[in-house]
Amino acid sequence: MDRNKVFSSLCYFSVFFAALLFPIVVYFIVDDNEVKTHAKKSIISHIIPFIASIILGGIFIGGAFLNTAEVVFPWILVSGMVIVAVISLAVTIYNIVQGIKVLID
Repeated sequence: MDRNKVFSSLCYFSVFFAALLFPIVVYFIVDDNEVKTHAKKSIISHIIPFIASIILGGIFIGGAFLNTAEVVFPWILVSGMVIVAVISLAVTIYNIVQGIKVLID
């Protein structure tokens, strides 16, 4: 099996063991442009759930300071948590599919 395919695939599968660390290290160590492209894509896909979580945290903190209606705020928080969970699941599935696709091609 080609070493570059393995590195490219591991960048996507690193969502399970070293989400940002492994693709960043691969990006700076490997010289092949195709592997760097896959490393960039996996870094972006690993950052998306993190950004969604930060936005949810901002909504939570903002709502706590604004003292919004006691009935509305929990629904917004729960809805945000569901959205972040769906985004994280979608990104995980995307990374699995891309990792397998890179290995097969």
